[in-house]
Amino acid sequence: MISGASSSPSRRCLPELRDQVRSDNAVLLSLHVPADLAYFPGHFPAQAILPGVVQLDWVVHFSRQFFPLQGRFAKMEVLKFQQVIFPDRDIQMQLTFRSDSGKIAFEIFSGEQRFASGRLVFQA
Repeated sequence: MISGASSSPSRRCLPELRDQVRSDNAVLLSLHVPADLAYFPGHFPAQAILPGVVQLDWVVHFSRQFFPLQGRFAKMEVLKFQQVIFPDRDIQMQLTFRSDSGKIAFEIFSGEQRFASGRLVFQA
């Protein structure tokens, strides 16, 4: 969980997993971003948006759930945040594991709209 996030049971920290399509080295997740996430209050008062660091936390969370990652998170590569994610939104997350390099390539999107993409590197 991200530091400072509420641990209250009424405040969730993860999106709702609606569907998953998996192959050997990739998974496509269909997710719903509920409006009652712990990260929305105060970020921002006029219009809540999902912080980029939370999106990265979700990539790490689901990557560890679906792939045999070894070691710790080491660095990010070619990280791009293209659009903001608002509450009560359906999104998809594509994760591709490259076991030879310990990298997870990811993309968060909805249809033609791209929210974030990049690679995370894990090292033993």
